[in-house]
Amino acid sequence: MIAQFSRRSWGGTLDKPVTSLRTSAREANFRLDYQPIFNLLIQFAKSEAMGKFTAGVHVLLLVVVGHLSQQVIGQFRCSTTGKNGIHTCVCNIMDACDEHGKARANWIEYLPGNVEQFGRGRNLAYLCERGAVAILYDCNSRIPLYAATKITGDQLSKESSGRPPNSFRRSERRNQLGKKFQQENADYSNPDKLCLETYKNGFKDDDWWHPSRNSNVPPSPKRARTETICPGQSASYDIINKGHLIASQYGRAVPERMKATFTYTNVVPQFKRFNQETWSECETVLIGWGQRFCAVKGAQHVEMFIIVGAVPSTKFEQPCYFGKHGFSVEQDENYRVNVPRYMWTAACCKYNLNGTWKYHSTAFYGENDPRNKPCYPRRVTELFSYWARQRNTINLFPQTPQCEDENNYIRLR
Repeated sequence: MIAQFSRRSWGGTLDKPVTSLRTSAREANFRLDYQPIFNLLIQFAKSEAMGKFTAGVHVLLLVVVGHLSQQVIGQFRCSTTGKNGIHTCVCNIMDACDEHGKARANWIEYLPGNVEQFGRGRNLAYLCERGAVAILYDCNSRIPLYAATKITGDQLSKESSGRPPNSFRRSERRNQLGKKFQQENADYSNPDKLCLETYKNGFKDDDWWHPSRNSNVPPSPKRARTETICPGQSASYDIINKGHLIASQYGRAVPERMKATFTYTNVVPQFKRFNQETWSECETVLIGWGQRFCAVKGAQHVEMFIIVGAVPSTKFEQPCYFGKHGFSVEQDENYRVNVPRYMWTAACCKYNLNGTWKYHSTAFYGENDPRNKPCYPRRVTELFSYWARQRNTINLFPQTPQCEDENNYIRLR
């Protein structure tokens, strides 16, 4: 079924049931790659000609049809390792390792809980990048749902060595994440500034709002841009960046940990203004927060655990995908990567001062929007109050209740 779309902004309401959400990423890919063959096979299987073939041939044909249909249904998973895929990165999760740096026997219970609900079709992979970044990855949207890391007191006390001159690469081979589930350079090959007209409380690219309201007519094709100036007084320009979840500066003073952040499994499409101004500023402020409230004078065994997440636009009224030709409301081979609507960060640190363990926590979120809105400080327990349908079941630090204790909360700024 071709979904119906209305001319609305991306500023829609969370989880409002609309027909646009009926068309999944897999269905869009299926229509392009397999639908003609699938339709012919179905018609043949139903025809009288099938009576001339043996039962074995009939079964073989049904297997082929089933294989193609699985591309839509999603029974082919992108990962077979489950949560064990994150095991070698587990010490980046709050308290999942003991004081000797060894994973606890029940380390799985320490993983952030129920963030999976943001995934599209629950085709997820748990990944570890170079031992420094633990990731829950949404293979259908081709973006991470969260990434986690740890900063030690020694790192906080040292000067940053600056952003390393690294290019992004694919996930480590040992993660066994298929190429088709990952982002690539070609997804960001469009260098053009995008024309984004503000529309009510959201925005739109005037070249990607061309789906038909007739459910029997497929969306009209993208138009080639011929204008160099955005029409209208409210228009603005921006381009898309590869935006880190775990920022390279979170690996400060340890080059290998900084290098680990430059993987496509740790990035999402972010508007340049948001990436280089709003979000980057909040990342820097978080480092200062850790230096001021965690790496205090006389403190020992200082560790700050950071979890950064993305809320896919598929959770909202109008999904958005990005690729080599700009934006689209549907996902296909040219628009492969989901553009997240929101980014969020939670941090919790612990240290020993004069024989007593101390804990502090903070959180913030920002809207991935070209209008350069600020990031908003929140308590850890308040972080998902707007986006998550089952927000009370989300627990980013499930075995460390001190991180959710309001007495330990210190505002980002």
